[in-house]
Amino acid sequence: MQLLKEVFPSASRVAVLHDPTNLPLVQMLPTLKQAATTLALNLRMVEARSPEDLVPAFKLLKSERPDVLYVLSAAFFVTQRGRIVELVNAQRQVAVYGQNEFADAGGLMAYSFSVIGQYRSGAIFIDKILKGANPAELPVEQPTHFELVLNLKTAKAQGVTFPRTVLLRADRVIE
Repeated sequence: MQLLKEVFPSASRVAVLHDPTNLPLVQMLPTLKQAATTLALNLRMVEARSPEDLVPAFKLLKSERPDVLYVLSAAFFVTQRGRIVELVNAQRQVAVYGQNEFADAGGLMAYSFSVIGQYRSGAIFIDKILKGANPAELPVEQPTHFELVLNLKTAKAQGVTFPRTVLLRADRVIE
């Protein structure tokens, strides 16, 4: 939310595309709402549970015209990322994404945990288990490395200029 506000300082209405059947996302929503309140952002939750829900969700977004769309990270959304980015761009909607693959697919910007870092952490756990560690005794770990990916080609097409402070923090810039 903070990055969203830095890139779009005049934004006040943010739509959040989420999958209400994704329990980790549902558990994250109160924190997201609290951050939005702190930043004086009004959130509008838009649900999509399946590919068939995307077109109605985007019709709703088109009629409500939020300042920014935030697409949360969900396996279902990642599998539909090409279609979601296409729908966003067709409506000339600016959007930020919770998974880096969206920026690779033409999305404006994404901030997400490092998938490669998660694979590495998983490999370390597998190594410990194969060496005899009891899986029940291994600690649960949250991601520690997050990546900011900016798509300058999409930014130019949408007339978005990233602040220099955001550009300098980017882990990867797509040109």
